[in-house]
Amino acid sequence: MVGALDPTPATAGTPGSVYHESGYAGLIWHLHNPQCKAPTSIAGMDTWAGNQLFNTAKVVIGTTNGLHYTLSNQELAKPFDDLITTGTAALYNRVTVPLLGLVLIVSSLILFPLIWRGNLARISRKALMALGGLWLASATFFTPLLYTHVLDRVLITGTSQVQADLLSAVRIEQQHTLPTLLHESVVYRNWVSGQFGSPDSEQAQQYARDLARSQGFTKTEAAAGQVTVAQKKQDYLALRGKIGDSTAYADGGSGARTGYGLLAFLQSVVYGMFQLLVKLGILLAQVILRVVVLAGPVLGLVAIVHHGVLRAVGRAVAAAVFTAILFAVLAGVHTLALNWILETSNGLSAAFEMFLATAVAAVLILAGKPLFRIRQLADLTAEIASTSLPAVRGGFWERLRLPFPHPLALAGGAAIPGMQAAIIPKGPRPETHTFDTSALDDTVVVSHGVTVRAKDGHEKKSGGPVVFKVAPWATPEQIVQYEDYVAVANEALAAGALSRTGRVSTTKNALSLEIETAIYREKERAKAAKTPYKGVAGHGPDASWTGRGEAYKWIDMDSRVNGSLGGQNSRYRIGYKPTVFALQYVSQEQADQAAEYRRRRAEGDPHDA
Repeated sequence: MVGALDPTPATAGTPGSVYHESGYAGLIWHLHNPQCKAPTSIAGMDTWAGNQLFNTAKVVIGTTNGLHYTLSNQELAKPFDDLITTGTAALYNRVTVPLLGLVLIVSSLILFPLIWRGNLARISRKALMALGGLWLASATFFTPLLYTHVLDRVLITGTSQVQADLLSAVRIEQQHTLPTLLHESVVYRNWVSGQFGSPDSEQAQQYARDLARSQGFTKTEAAAGQVTVAQKKQDYLALRGKIGDSTAYADGGSGARTGYGLLAFLQSVVYGMFQLLVKLGILLAQVILRVVVLAGPVLGLVAIVHHGVLRAVGRAVAAAVFTAILFAVLAGVHTLALNWILETSNGLSAAFEMFLATAVAAVLILAGKPLFRIRQLADLTAEIASTSLPAVRGGFWERLRLPFPHPLALAGGAAIPGMQAAIIPKGPRPETHTFDTSALDDTVVVSHGVTVRAKDGHEKKSGGPVVFKVAPWATPEQIVQYEDYVAVANEALAAGALSRTGRVSTTKNALSLEIETAIYREKERAKAAKTPYKGVAGHGPDASWTGRGEAYKWIDMDSRVNGSLGGQNSRYRIGYKPTVFALQYVSQEQADQAAEYRRRRAEGDPHDA
């Protein structure tokens, strides 16, 4: 398995090192009994358990080194480029060209109402986005490899040069230093310790390399094919006779191999895991960019009509390039620190080396957030797919499973005991609360008469204001629903009814089923009470803020308003903790229309709609 993850070609590793000579071959512990007696169960278990832990460490190091050479030698780019050349041509000729006329007709129909109203600004913007989609489809077909090669210069050549300049400044060779260092410190030295007791002992210095050669084939021997297994056995027996029985480590009876295997596993995590994460991030960035180019003809076709695809593609490409550059710099800094920590002339103990390496890795993880950025790349890629495809609602299996979570609701539509609902009445303005708005600035927002200022980019932080924007198409009645929603959200915030961990995910988890169940039960309750909903049963506030399927208060809401509010919730990261909910109008005219609508409704004006 390690050989599949890290093939260790002849050029891999610093010349003269064990990694360069034989890779991982022969680095395994055996029980040796010169008197041919049955081995003790303790020695057998110790060697077996030590080998399992040692193999796990080799898998981690092999994966890290394999990714290192895959990226530095551009082994992934070559097969992908062949796929891109043929794939983009097939997609363009078989999908884009036949459907282009139909898509352009649909695009013109979308523009027709704007042309009729003379809305030149929106016409120009939509036409420009449509041209961008057409350019994306055409450019990825005619010159697909141009973009991959340009991006490779940034992701591979550029990032490698950054690392090389950083390491060459302290006289460290860039390509082979890290793999050799990890192999030497984690794999080879621990193997020698389990075989001779210490990598610095006299026997280890004299016989360790020869013992490794006798237990496996070197790269040169494997390529020539002239050395046989029988010759290796003779070499092993002759070497074993030279070593003698002066130490129990050589026979495997010392009982220390499990400890050395565990030490190797811990060191592989401490020394190699950060490098593994950043190299996975760079590899993922490469794959994302090539997939975008490969799917460019189809993405461009969809972008002519649905302009959000272009924005999603732009965000994914920008995030991939930024992540690759950031990870390359962090990997260079980590290699530099690791080389100093593991330098044998420093005389540091193994425990202190691991402590320093853990501290350095922790600081770099906090600075670069590799797991978060890898997840971000995956989310942005998923956003491209979700933006390109229409949303799927209420599939066949969902209809089948819907009645089962709430059997009490099947009793003739009767109300379920113990269930309460609070529908916002279409009457006077709901109760308002006062919130601390000292941390808000820049964008003027009005929420039921409370003017606050929302700081730009606040949705990216761990907490702060949550600002909902009223849609330009909203009627006075719909604007009032926006206001009611914000008022209920602030009421829930003041009552401590929101999730303590901040915003939670409501997609494809247990909470999503709980939400469906609660909505179903609430609709059945309203029907039984002969007060059915005119719109949808909306959560006030959204379940992603409360973390519960049951609403703090139910709001009779127009479906478009409900969709608008739900979509705006996704602008805030998981774990975001709101300090205030606010509403932003398109213009002061919207606020005035909502106030006039409330006044007429309170007076019972028959023309309030």
